[in-house]
Amino acid sequence: MGSANRVQADTSNRRHEYRVRPVGEPAGTFWESTEWRYSRYGDRPNGIGDLETFHLGTYPAASCVSGTIYALSSAGVVTQISRPSGHGDAVLSRFDTIPQVSGGGGLNALGIGPGGTSMFVAERTGNAYGVQAIHTYSVASGWQRVTFSAVASGTVVVGGATNLMDGRYYFGGYRQVGNSTFFDVWVFDPQSNARPVLRGTVSVPLNATSNGDIAFDAAGNLFMLQNQQSTATTRIYTIPASILTAGDAMVAQTVSSFTGIRDVNGFAFEADGHSYLSNGTDVRIYDPSSGLQPGAVTTELSGTVDLAGCLSPVTLTVRKDVVSRFASSDQFTLTVARGSTTLGSVRTTGNQSGVQQEQVGPITVASGQAYSIRESVLANGDRYSSTYTCVDERGTVIASGEGRFDTITMPPRGGASVVCTFRNAPLIAGVVVRKIVEDTSGVQRPDDGWILAAASTATAGTVTASPVAGQVSDANGEVSWVLNFGSASARALVAISEVQQPGFEFASGSCVVTTAAGVTNTVTLNAAQGTQDDVVAGIAPGWSVECEITNRVLPTTLALVKSISFGDSTLASAWQLSAIAVDGAAALPGPSGSSGVSAPISPGATYELAEDAGLATYIADPTIGWFCETTNGTRIEVVNDRVVVPTAGLNVVCTVTNTTARLSLLKLVENDLGGGLDASAFELSATPFALAAGTLPVLADIPGSASVSRDNTMYVRPGHRYTLTEDMGDYAYLGTELQRWDGEPAQVDHASPHWTTVDEVVTVEAGDHAIYRFVNRPAPALALPLTGGIGADTYLFGGAGVLLLGLLTAAVLFAQTRIRSSRKGS
Repeated sequence: MGSANRVQADTSNRRHEYRVRPVGEPAGTFWESTEWRYSRYGDRPNGIGDLETFHLGTYPAASCVSGTIYALSSAGVVTQISRPSGHGDAVLSRFDTIPQVSGGGGLNALGIGPGGTSMFVAERTGNAYGVQAIHTYSVASGWQRVTFSAVASGTVVVGGATNLMDGRYYFGGYRQVGNSTFFDVWVFDPQSNARPVLRGTVSVPLNATSNGDIAFDAAGNLFMLQNQQSTATTRIYTIPASILTAGDAMVAQTVSSFTGIRDVNGFAFEADGHSYLSNGTDVRIYDPSSGLQPGAVTTELSGTVDLAGCLSPVTLTVRKDVVSRFASSDQFTLTVARGSTTLGSVRTTGNQSGVQQEQVGPITVASGQAYSIRESVLANGDRYSSTYTCVDERGTVIASGEGRFDTITMPPRGGASVVCTFRNAPLIAGVVVRKIVEDTSGVQRPDDGWILAAASTATAGTVTASPVAGQVSDANGEVSWVLNFGSASARALVAISEVQQPGFEFASGSCVVTTAAGVTNTVTLNAAQGTQDDVVAGIAPGWSVECEITNRVLPTTLALVKSISFGDSTLASAWQLSAIAVDGAAALPGPSGSSGVSAPISPGATYELAEDAGLATYIADPTIGWFCETTNGTRIEVVNDRVVVPTAGLNVVCTVTNTTARLSLLKLVENDLGGGLDASAFELSATPFALAAGTLPVLADIPGSASVSRDNTMYVRPGHRYTLTEDMGDYAYLGTELQRWDGEPAQVDHASPHWTTVDEVVTVEAGDHAIYRFVNRPAPALALPLTGGIGADTYLFGGAGVLLLGLLTAAVLFAQTRIRSSRKGS
């Protein structure tokens, strides 16, 4: 973007000159020229001058496409090599020249980061032993020089590469110690620019003065090239990412060998799996599977010390997963081949189970080509089942099956990575059944003491189980069996069952079946009772069956009920009942409330049963007390009003029975002497003695009646004292007796002899209906003299005398009243 500014015109004694240069380039760019540009007024027609355009340059990324690699010279020139598709000479072009290069040992170990956005080069010390700086390149800031005190001082650094998985830069070189050759691997982290650290040392089998290079694939596996300087022998070793991460002493595995080119110092990958090898002038391409050279890429380089690219090759890895060994010394050999050419072979060691440390590869192979994978068992091969699975970097299974050999075809794309795993197991299958208990709050835990069974049946060949019978679950809730198959083709089914315990119900069950190839399937159990709905079928050698049976704890409940054995049953809700956990916080609190209240309780905990005073006219039935039983009628013992529900899942009802007593008051009036009063003329009462707690009702002043009715009957507190009285008014009747009926309450007969005279203070026993009667008769008439009595005249004269005395008294009172009145009037 240009601009124009007015300048001053020259005068006769003054000439004007201006100069301009660019500063402050935007991020990721640079000025192609920062030299001053001059402008003189007199040199420009009409005073107008054009300083031309200042151009901005950018830092390009390396090209990560098929056919493109980069070469480095010791002077710091990075050359792009573009190989046209098909045949033809490669096109060479300068990518960049590294600035600030010191003299001496020169540059080496070119590495290109993921996507080509970064580069790294090691600057060696003056004698070429050790590294004193790392030159880093990025599309944001170009080349930068990071210095530090020398590292790898005992090694001539010959190779470098960037880990395509994490972007860190690795470099190193070969050194000989006696008759052994090692490659020291150093790592530099561009995020911190900290001094490089030694990752580890690789022991290589080719003992000679060597040159070489390193490269990475996208999974972080390290490939290391070694060239014996005196010959044309070149080997490529691989170090899996897991071993590189562990560091320290690392053992290399040979995966490729090449001939036909001497003094190899550079190594890079093509996306289709081919390998580029270079020396000072030439670059050639090789088929890693055959070691053959399809052709030369270029022979026009000059002074090249290293080669690099940013593509990941096609790789194949074969691993071994040992479920268990029939004999602890049993070992397995893995092999990868293309046609009749063996590309890699390894034998396991030790007696560990799981994925073995020894593996073939990763080896570089060609995309779209067929390769055979094979395993062999050194001993007891007929005692193992074998399966294999091959998975690419996208997680797609490209091959699987049973057996120890297959031919697989690599995906037809660049950078594909396939891992094949042979999985072996003895001709046995393991069955594990685990018992889980879920409490009422939904918390699950393994439980011991359950009888679990897995009954096996051979559906093909022969199968025996050990042990045969059901087993009792341990502290982890588990029991296990081993199924021994007579051959690799034998098959079995197992029926899963359990012995249900009281207080539990089946909640769920399932079995996870894992094949020898590691494929899983889940089978649902219907009830864990060994029926056809609880069967796992088709079990083969090397499989495992892991079942889990979950039982839910049935809630343990306690209900409190009030029963009235004698009295008004509709009054049961008048009492407050409770069951208090004696164990406190360790148990559920228990129910509390009126009759019928229920609540969950903790099995095995002690609960104290209680009730409040309730109605004062009732007492706890002394013949029954608290009585507890399950809903199916099983009695639960109650001791001192305490109960323990022993088993989970029980529904227990505890009943406390109360009782009262009835008291009826009757009135019998005998009018055989001529009296005419009825029983209702008399009022009867039953008054309780004071009660320490509570108040008892009083049957007060009820009209007398000769028969039992609601009006003259009430509930009374059993065993409590009541005073029975009657009010005879002014009637000339004598209260002669208070009597208790000793017959049936419903058959009261006043003429019966079953009446017993009692005192006025009475008690009624629980459950009894006591009936009492007051017997009254009119006063007897006077007897005649002839009969030896006083004589009627005596009574007549006495009555007349009383009458005359009353009249005289009235007369005197009347006279006194008149006198007082007359005085007032005067």
